[in-house]
Amino acid sequence: MESKTMHAEGKFITLTIESASGTLKDEKYNVNEPVKAVKISAMAKLHIDPATADNYRLVYEGNPLPEDQKIGDVGVPDGGTLVLTPTGAIVI
Repeated sequence: MESKTMHAEGKFITLTIESASGTLKDEKYNVNEPVKAVKISAMAKLHIDPATADNYRLVYEGNPLPEDQKIGDVGVPDGGTLVLTPTGAIVI
């Protein structure tokens, strides 16, 4: 069975990232990039001060992603949608 996390385009994954500040659609990230780096990159593109990164987390299907792991290793499929949310917020 083919893994959806490893995608057709080699070592990149395409994600949508939603936040209260807007939505980034079809953003490409290297699968070896740490979740924290993906979060900081998304924050900058959404005009959220990356210096406040510790106050936010990326969530997939209601589960916060471990920031020290690679985006390609946390079970998010190519084409998946992540939510950038303040820490302490409840995401359904």
